[in-house]
Amino acid sequence: MNAPKLIVITLDGLATAALGCYGSSWNATPMIDSLASVGCVWDRCITPSNDPRQVMTRWLSADSLHSLRPYRDVGRVDLICDDHQLIQLGADDLFDQTSLIDAGDEPADHVTDQIEQTAFGQLVAAAIDRGLQSDPWSLLWLHSRFLTTCWDAPRDRFDAGFYDHGDFDDEQMETGDIETIPNVFSQTTPPNIKLTKDTHPDLVTSWMATYGCQIQLIDELIAVLLQSIADRDTLVIVAGTSGFSFGQNGWIGHRAGPLRSCHARVPLIVNMAGPLRWPRMTSSDIVPELITQLADGKLLGCSPEAWIRQDTEYDPQLVTRGDKEAAVTTSRWFLVRQADQSQHLFVKPDDADDANDVSRLRPDVAETLAESIS
Repeated sequence: MNAPKLIVITLDGLATAALGCYGSSWNATPMIDSLASVGCVWDRCITPSNDPRQVMTRWLSADSLHSLRPYRDVGRVDLICDDHQLIQLGADDLFDQTSLIDAGDEPADHVTDQIEQTAFGQLVAAAIDRGLQSDPWSLLWLHSRFLTTCWDAPRDRFDAGFYDHGDFDDEQMETGDIETIPNVFSQTTPPNIKLTKDTHPDLVTSWMATYGCQIQLIDELIAVLLQSIADRDTLVIVAGTSGFSFGQNGWIGHRAGPLRSCHARVPLIVNMAGPLRWPRMTSSDIVPELITQLADGKLLGCSPEAWIRQDTEYDPQLVTRGDKEAAVTTSRWFLVRQADQSQHLFVKPDDADDANDVSRLRPDVAETLAESIS
């Protein structure tokens, strides 16, 4: 049997908090939710690093070459991305063609009203052009870092009635030292802000709304892409390589502030084998394996029988490493050791935003888990 066509969409800085299929109450993602409604959603997909380039490097390593071979047998396997370092890291060796879109490395000067002029819009336009060429394709992989570099999406994607450019300088927006916060910010540089007791109470929600515009742009362009080049049998993977913080750790930003679950937990969605929500902890390293399985038109292990099996309190353990920090996630716990060697323990999956540090109450658990990151 020939491998079905597959479109892989991976994004740095993609937060579960902004996707409807992950329970977002403040942002609409109808296209992504539609993919999830017929497929599998991994509820606790954890990255081994908070550096998205390290995650992509693992996915595109030489050991992952076998995952693309079934597709190459029936058509072209292409990568379209806006990260020149992926090309330098050897992506050329895995794909028949790699295309670097020179967009998103530097923030745009202004927000655009035309979705095709956005950094991600240019990436999708290149994918559509590739998909319409005469030589057949079997796998298209789109990767973008624009969520970490260039927020140029039209702001009316959130709510045109509330959009207000405001007249605030960068320092005021970062400190919240203003009397009124606009519902959506107009600057294109993503925030990196430490919250303090003096921060305006609406600052977090306004940045969430601004981020929501970017996510709705993604959702709309995925719909355009699939309508343009895909048929009903085309499989789609949507995955994040890193998350984004909206105050869960006292910061707003990508890789901002101390390492927490918002950095390590990422979306992973496949429009097959569902509707199924996979509640068990899973490493994001599963992505190359999923690509291989989808070549045979199946997802091994994603079944109601497998769903009801339970992980134990300490096994398996997934370790996430930052520059100077490390964390370990299990089915019931999340322990993070910060650069100053302090340790913080949170109950999972109930404490999704790491709000209640219980390390003082459960030193036995903290000591046991700390062995994995020592």
